[in-house]
Amino acid sequence: MDCMELGIQGYMVKPFTHKEISQRILGYYQKTNPEKATSASAFIETIKARAAKSEPEVKTTEAGSAG
Repeated sequence: MDCMELGIQGYMVKPFTHKEISQRILGYYQKTNPEKATSASAFIETIKARAAKSEPEVKTTEAGSAG
């Protein structure tokens, strides 16, 4: 059976980030079901916003400074 018959849209070479793979998946999904892809994107943005609110503030110092 041909990969195209199975619905294969492409491939990704490792290493890849979570952001890259989610963008790729949503891009393919957008072609087949734009309404659900839009809903999924909105959901992902909601999750990101909630995560950003719950992350503790990280303070950085300049390299080489005595603490």
